Amino acid sequence: MQEQNERRTFRSGDIHLEFKRAYAEVLGVNIHEASVVHITAKCRVDVGRAYGRLLLLCFPTYFAEEPAMSVTTGLHHVAYRCNNSQETVDFYTEVMDMDYVMAISEDRVPSTKEPDPYMHIFFEIGPGSYLAFFELPNSPKQGKDPNTPEWVQHIAFNVPDMETLLAAKARMEANGVDVIGPIDHSLFKSIYCFDPNGHRLELATNTGGPEIWKKAADAAPAMLEAWNKNGTTGELGAWLHEKELGDD
Repeated sequence: MQEQNERRTFRSGDIHLEFKRAYAEVLGVNIHEASVVHITAKCRVDVGRAYGRLLLLCFPTYFAEEPAMSVTTGLHHVAYRCNNSQETVDFYTEVMDMDYVMAISEDRVPSTKEPDPYMHIFFEIGPGSYLAFFELPNSPKQGKDPNTPEWVQHIAFNVPDMETLLAAKARMEANGVDVIGPIDHSLFKSIYCFDPNGHRLELATNTGGPEIWKKAADAAPAMLEAWNKNGTTGELGAWLHEKELGDD
Protein backbone atom coordinates (compact mmCIF):
# COMPACT_ATOMS: atom_id res chain seq x y z
CA MET A 1 0.00 0.00 0.00
CA GLN A 2 1.34 3.40 -0.93
CA GLU A 3 2.33 5.41 2.12
CA GLN A 4 0.22 8.43 2.83
CA ASN A 5 1.42 11.19 5.16
CA GLU A 6 -1.04 13.98 5.81
CA ARG A 7 -1.87 16.19 8.75
CA ARG A 8 -5.49 17.28 8.90
CA THR A 9 -7.47 19.12 11.54
CA PHE A 10 -11.09 18.16 12.16
CA ARG A 11 -13.46 19.96 14.49
CA SER A 12 -15.80 17.61 16.31
CA GLY A 13 -18.77 18.68 14.21
CA ASP A 14 -16.97 17.39 11.11
CA ILE A 15 -16.06 13.99 12.56
CA HIS A 16 -18.16 11.10 11.37
CA LEU A 17 -20.34 9.54 14.06
CA GLU A 18 -18.77 6.13 13.49
CA PHE A 19 -15.31 7.59 14.01
CA LYS A 20 -16.37 9.17 17.30
CA ARG A 21 -17.64 5.80 18.47
CA ALA A 22 -14.57 3.92 17.30
CA TYR A 23 -12.26 6.59 18.71
CA ALA A 24 -13.89 6.32 22.14
CA GLU A 25 -14.13 2.53 22.17
CA VAL A 26 -10.83 1.55 20.56
CA LEU A 27 -8.59 4.33 21.81
CA GLY A 28 -10.39 5.22 25.03
CA VAL A 29 -10.64 8.92 24.25
CA ASN A 30 -13.67 11.13 24.80
CA ILE A 31 -14.35 13.73 22.11
CA HIS A 32 -16.13 16.84 23.36
CA GLU A 33 -18.04 19.23 21.13
CA ALA A 34 -15.47 22.02 21.43
CA SER A 35 -12.46 19.80 20.94
CA VAL A 36 -10.14 19.79 17.97
CA VAL A 37 -8.64 16.43 17.01
CA HIS A 38 -5.32 16.38 15.18
CA ILE A 39 -4.63 13.18 13.31
CA THR A 40 -1.36 12.32 11.66
CA ALA A 41 -2.22 9.72 9.04
CA LYS A 42 0.70 7.42 8.36
CA CYS A 43 -1.00 4.40 6.87
CA ARG A 44 1.00 1.31 6.04
CA VAL A 45 -0.15 -2.29 6.12
CA ASP A 46 3.01 -3.45 7.89
CA VAL A 47 3.29 -0.59 10.43
CA GLY A 48 0.45 0.62 12.61
CA ARG A 49 -2.09 -1.75 11.07
CA ALA A 50 -4.76 -1.21 13.69
CA TYR A 51 -4.34 2.56 13.59
CA GLY A 52 -4.46 2.56 9.80
CA ARG A 53 -7.61 0.44 9.74
CA LEU A 54 -9.34 2.84 12.08
CA LEU A 55 -8.58 5.78 9.81
CA LEU A 56 -9.53 3.87 6.68
CA LEU A 57 -12.81 2.74 8.18
CA CYS A 58 -13.84 6.18 9.34
CA PHE A 59 -12.41 8.36 6.57
CA PRO A 60 -12.88 6.41 3.31
CA THR A 61 -12.98 9.70 1.39
CA TYR A 62 -9.39 10.52 2.36
CA PHE A 63 -7.95 7.00 2.28
CA ALA A 64 -9.14 5.05 -0.72
CA GLU A 65 -7.03 1.91 -0.35
CA GLU A 66 -8.02 -0.42 2.45
CA PRO A 67 -5.88 -3.36 3.61
CA ALA A 68 -7.34 -6.83 3.55
CA MET A 69 -9.54 -7.34 6.59
CA SER A 70 -9.51 -10.46 8.77
CA VAL A 71 -12.11 -13.10 8.05
CA THR A 72 -13.09 -12.90 11.73
CA THR A 73 -15.43 -10.19 12.98
CA GLY A 74 -14.80 -10.47 16.71
CA LEU A 75 -14.71 -12.90 19.62
CA HIS A 76 -17.76 -15.18 19.69
CA HIS A 77 -16.80 -16.96 22.89
CA VAL A 78 -13.82 -18.33 24.72
CA ALA A 79 -14.23 -21.47 26.84
CA TYR A 80 -12.37 -22.65 29.93
CA ARG A 81 -12.92 -25.38 32.47
CA CYS A 82 -14.53 -24.75 35.85
CA ASN A 83 -14.62 -26.78 39.05
CA ASN A 84 -18.28 -26.15 39.84
CA SER A 85 -20.93 -24.47 37.67
CA GLN A 86 -22.90 -22.92 40.53
CA GLU A 87 -19.79 -21.51 42.19
CA THR A 88 -18.70 -20.06 38.87
CA VAL A 89 -22.11 -18.50 38.18
CA ASP A 90 -22.12 -16.95 41.64
CA PHE A 91 -18.67 -15.43 41.16
CA TYR A 92 -19.21 -13.99 37.70
CA THR A 93 -22.67 -12.60 38.42
CA GLU A 94 -22.07 -11.27 41.94
CA VAL A 95 -18.38 -10.31 41.87
CA MET A 96 -17.77 -9.59 38.16
CA ASP A 97 -21.28 -8.21 37.54
CA MET A 98 -21.79 -10.26 34.35
CA ASP A 99 -25.04 -11.74 33.06
CA TYR A 100 -25.43 -15.53 33.08
CA VAL A 101 -27.22 -15.94 29.76
CA MET A 102 -27.18 -19.56 28.61
CA ALA A 103 -26.30 -23.18 29.35
CA ILE A 104 -25.73 -26.21 27.15
CA SER A 105 -25.58 -29.74 28.56
CA GLU A 106 -25.22 -33.12 26.87
CA ASP A 107 -24.08 -36.64 27.72
CA ARG A 108 -22.08 -36.80 24.48
CA VAL A 109 -19.77 -34.28 22.85
CA PRO A 110 -21.42 -33.01 19.63
CA SER A 111 -18.13 -32.47 17.76
CA THR A 112 -16.34 -35.73 18.64
CA LYS A 113 -19.37 -37.84 19.65
CA GLU A 114 -17.47 -38.99 22.77
CA PRO A 115 -19.54 -40.01 25.80
CA ASP A 116 -18.61 -37.29 28.29
CA PRO A 117 -21.36 -35.51 30.24
CA TYR A 118 -20.79 -31.79 30.67
CA MET A 119 -22.37 -28.54 31.79
CA HIS A 120 -21.46 -25.61 29.54
CA ILE A 121 -22.31 -22.15 30.96
CA PHE A 122 -22.12 -18.76 29.22
CA PHE A 123 -21.70 -15.17 30.44
CA GLU A 124 -22.14 -12.16 28.19
CA ILE A 125 -19.08 -9.89 28.21
CA GLY A 126 -20.29 -7.57 25.43
CA PRO A 127 -22.77 -7.56 22.55
CA GLY A 128 -22.44 -10.94 20.83
CA SER A 129 -19.35 -11.91 22.85
CA TYR A 130 -19.29 -14.52 25.62
CA LEU A 131 -17.13 -16.14 28.27
CA ALA A 132 -17.94 -19.83 28.74
CA PHE A 133 -17.00 -22.65 31.10
CA PHE A 134 -17.27 -26.44 31.10
CA GLU A 135 -17.89 -28.49 34.21
CA LEU A 136 -16.66 -32.05 33.55
CA PRO A 137 -17.67 -34.35 36.41
CA ASN A 138 -16.10 -37.49 34.90
CA SER A 139 -12.66 -35.99 34.27
CA PRO A 140 -9.74 -35.70 36.70
CA LYS A 141 -9.41 -32.38 38.53
CA GLN A 142 -7.99 -29.71 36.28
CA GLY A 143 -4.34 -28.81 36.71
CA LYS A 144 -2.03 -26.00 35.62
CA ASP A 145 0.88 -25.96 33.24
CA PRO A 146 3.87 -26.35 35.59
CA ASN A 147 6.17 -24.66 33.07
CA THR A 148 4.12 -21.46 32.73
CA PRO A 149 4.01 -18.78 35.47
CA GLU A 150 0.55 -17.99 36.88
CA TRP A 151 0.59 -14.43 35.58
CA VAL A 152 0.90 -15.38 31.90
CA GLN A 153 -2.37 -16.98 30.84
CA HIS A 154 -5.31 -14.70 31.61
CA ILE A 155 -8.60 -13.30 30.34
CA ALA A 156 -8.74 -9.51 29.89
CA PHE A 157 -12.04 -7.61 29.86
CA ASN A 158 -12.49 -4.03 28.72
CA VAL A 159 -14.26 -1.50 30.95
CA PRO A 160 -15.20 2.02 29.80
CA ASP A 161 -13.34 4.26 32.26
CA MET A 162 -11.29 4.52 35.46
CA GLU A 163 -14.37 5.11 37.59
CA THR A 164 -15.76 1.74 36.48
CA LEU A 165 -12.39 0.06 36.99
CA LEU A 166 -12.06 1.34 40.56
CA ALA A 167 -15.67 0.43 41.34
CA ALA A 168 -14.99 -3.10 40.10
CA LYS A 169 -11.92 -3.33 42.32
CA ALA A 170 -13.96 -2.20 45.34
CA ARG A 171 -16.67 -4.75 44.58
CA MET A 172 -14.10 -7.55 44.25
CA GLU A 173 -12.40 -6.66 47.51
CA ALA A 174 -15.75 -6.40 49.30
CA ASN A 175 -16.34 -10.03 48.24
CA GLY A 176 -13.00 -11.14 49.67
CA VAL A 177 -11.11 -11.26 46.37
CA ASP A 178 -7.44 -10.25 46.34
CA VAL A 179 -6.82 -7.60 43.66
CA ILE A 180 -3.57 -6.25 42.17
CA GLY A 181 -3.55 -2.77 40.67
CA PRO A 182 -4.40 -0.52 39.04
CA ILE A 183 -1.23 -1.13 37.02
CA ASP A 184 -0.23 1.57 34.53
CA HIS A 185 0.64 0.13 31.10
CA SER A 186 0.65 3.64 29.52
CA LEU A 187 -1.83 2.52 26.86
CA PHE A 188 -4.29 1.33 29.51
CA LYS A 189 -4.60 0.66 33.23
CA SER A 190 -5.50 -2.74 34.65
CA ILE A 191 -6.46 -4.63 37.77
CA TYR A 192 -5.90 -8.38 38.24
CA CYS A 193 -7.42 -11.19 40.29
CA PHE A 194 -8.14 -14.93 40.16
CA ASP A 195 -11.54 -16.56 39.78
CA PRO A 196 -12.55 -19.62 41.90
CA ASN A 197 -11.23 -21.94 39.19
CA GLY A 198 -7.71 -20.47 39.28
CA HIS A 199 -8.04 -18.49 36.05
CA ARG A 200 -6.36 -15.10 36.14
CA LEU A 201 -8.61 -12.19 35.19
CA GLU A 202 -7.79 -8.67 34.08
CA LEU A 203 -10.04 -5.64 33.83
CA ALA A 204 -8.56 -2.88 31.69
CA THR A 205 -9.54 0.60 30.60
CA ASN A 206 -7.82 2.53 27.82
CA THR A 207 -6.13 5.67 29.12
CA GLY A 208 -3.68 6.53 26.33
CA GLY A 209 -4.55 8.87 23.48
CA PRO A 210 -4.13 8.14 19.76
CA GLU A 211 -0.50 9.29 19.64
CA ILE A 212 0.68 6.80 22.24
CA TRP A 213 -1.28 3.95 20.62
CA LYS A 214 0.31 4.81 17.30
CA LYS A 215 3.75 4.96 18.95
CA ALA A 216 3.21 1.41 20.24
CA ALA A 217 1.98 0.20 16.86
CA ASP A 218 4.91 1.75 15.03
CA ALA A 219 7.40 0.13 17.43
CA ALA A 220 5.94 -3.37 17.08
CA PRO A 221 7.90 -4.53 13.98
CA ALA A 222 11.24 -3.37 15.37
CA MET A 223 10.48 -4.96 18.74
CA LEU A 224 9.69 -8.30 17.12
CA GLU A 225 12.87 -8.14 15.04
CA ALA A 226 14.96 -7.32 18.13
CA TRP A 227 13.34 -10.12 20.15
CA ASN A 228 13.94 -12.67 17.39
CA LYS A 229 17.57 -11.60 17.09
CA ASN A 230 18.58 -10.87 20.68
CA GLY A 231 15.92 -12.31 22.99
CA THR A 232 15.26 -8.81 24.30
CA THR A 233 13.72 -5.61 22.98
CA GLY A 234 16.01 -3.35 25.02
CA GLU A 235 14.72 0.20 25.26
CA LEU A 236 12.31 -0.07 22.31
CA GLY A 237 9.31 -0.76 24.51
CA ALA A 238 10.63 0.18 27.94
CA TRP A 239 8.70 3.47 27.90
CA LEU A 240 5.41 1.62 28.31
CA HIS A 241 6.14 0.68 31.93
CA GLU A 242 8.38 3.50 33.09
CA LYS A 243 5.84 4.44 35.78
CA GLU A 244 5.69 0.88 37.12
CA LEU A 245 9.30 -0.26 36.65
CA GLY A 246 11.27 2.97 36.32
CA ASP A 247 12.80 2.75 39.79
CA ASP A 248 13.90 -0.89 39.46
